[in-house]
Amino acid sequence: MAKLAVIFAFLFSTALVAQAASGANSVGHVDRQLTCSTICFTLRGAEERAEIDCRRRGPGCAVIPCERSGRTGFTCGVAPTPTPSPSQIPISEGPIMVPTILQFPPEIEIGGTINVTIEVTVDDLSSSTMEDFYLLSDATGSMAEEITEVQENFDMLVDARRNASGDVAFGVGFYRDEEDIPPFENLQSLTTNLGLVDTAIASLNAVDGGDIPEANLFAISEVATNPSIGWRDGSRKILVYFGDAPGHEPTCPADSVPLTRDVVVDQLNEIGIAVVATNFAASNTEGLNAATTSATGTNFGCPGPVVNSPSGQADAITSGTLGSIRRIADSDAGSLIDQILDAVTALPQELSVSTTDCDGRVAITFRPDLPLLIAAGETRSIVEEATILPGACEFPDGFTCEINLNLSGVGVRQTIATTSIAGCVPGDGFP
Repeated sequence: MAKLAVIFAFLFSTALVAQAASGANSVGHVDRQLTCSTICFTLRGAEERAEIDCRRRGPGCAVIPCERSGRTGFTCGVAPTPTPSPSQIPISEGPIMVPTILQFPPEIEIGGTINVTIEVTVDDLSSSTMEDFYLLSDATGSMAEEITEVQENFDMLVDARRNASGDVAFGVGFYRDEEDIPPFENLQSLTTNLGLVDTAIASLNAVDGGDIPEANLFAISEVATNPSIGWRDGSRKILVYFGDAPGHEPTCPADSVPLTRDVVVDQLNEIGIAVVATNFAASNTEGLNAATTSATGTNFGCPGPVVNSPSGQADAITSGTLGSIRRIADSDAGSLIDQILDAVTALPQELSVSTTDCDGRVAITFRPDLPLLIAAGETRSIVEEATILPGACEFPDGFTCEINLNLSGVGVRQTIATTSIAGCVPGDGFP
């Protein structure tokens, strides 16, 4: 389990300045459906009257200063939320340990900032508590020894991934030549039922195959885009495929755009699938990375003359999805499971970020910038800084927005919280 230790300290770059509530007679305060008062009391006994009003309004309201027609008074406003000290801020549980709340102090001014330092250590690249693992086999006649190795030792792979990630779903499929029937078959959609997975593995059979290129691109595209595969939301997604020949490129299945390595990489990245390729290649060949040609058969043939595509197809697919490729001699089928496990363990992970309702209100920056690729065994310190923007003046009584950090499928939500904003200039479109 990856361990992410967090060191954080709040650095407030703005003084806390008392700021009277602005306004005329109506100074309503609403926060999370809580309505406190509509009156700024300025006559004799104003503070006592505001206090009586607060008792009528109920918990959550408090007496705060206000101003009406140049006279200072008191109103019943939303009670300010105390700014927690660093020791009081909750830390998220699980592989990503970050403060769940970044609380600005009351009356924070435009330009005020909070800094948090997050230390991220990736130990064994198994940070995800939910992992989807799909095995895609070249099942043409030349793959008999490799398929036997999978059938005899797939349980080793299952045990290793379950020990690393806990909740793991497995799926199994195969591809052959584009003119074989079927050129691709999903033997088992992603499931945690290991009995079904074992049955699918046992059914793999090395037969057929026509010319050298196979249906690689079509099969990978199907695994990435067909809903029946069953990739789970929030999981770390890994596709492992093995073979000894590239796929026809481009290939033109019916009712689809022509598939190239770039198109397939985009499809994989759309849902965040990292690809590990195991390339069985004789010493004088490039195997999965060999140069290839466009499809010409009746099922996947592309219009026009045959196109020659360059070598490096598997390299492009793996590097384009933050995956990896391992080359194995075609005589060393017995190392397949070990090579797959080593490659998956060594996958880098990407730390990325998205925000909800923060635009224009709070600027979020990270040093170093995100997304950030973190290698196995690497430790990185990341500084997160939140800065109040002028757009926050639309919410003088405070607001919240959210930051979503994601590490290879593992997400954690962080709330940015304010209770009141100071330094806004009336007449500039703000209250």
